[in-house]
Amino acid sequence: SFELYGADFLLGIDYVPILLEINMGPAMHSSTKVTGDICKRALEDVIKVVLDRKHNYRADTGKFEVLYRQEMGPKQHHVGLDLMVSGSKIIPEKRNPLLRKP
Repeated sequence: SFELYGADFLLGIDYVPILLEINMGPAMHSSTKVTGDICKRALEDVIKVVLDRKHNYRADTGKFEVLYRQEMGPKQHHVGLDLMVSGSKIIPEKRNPLLRKP
């Protein structure tokens, strides 16, 4: 079995990505032509990884790449995940009150 997660990022100052949220059931519908193309390719590549690679570890995985490989531990018999996100607090810049819009 497998699960597909979606991650939402925001590009901040200097194009540094900021993780906004991780979705356990990402919407795979298209709201634009660009997202339509991305969702279609992502679903095709998920099938390549889940089905084709199961029988042939050299099978094409599309745009997916292995970032980290580890031994599979014993199967866990529980529901839910222990998810930890670490980072730092975003401190907004102080604004000049004279520049405030009415």
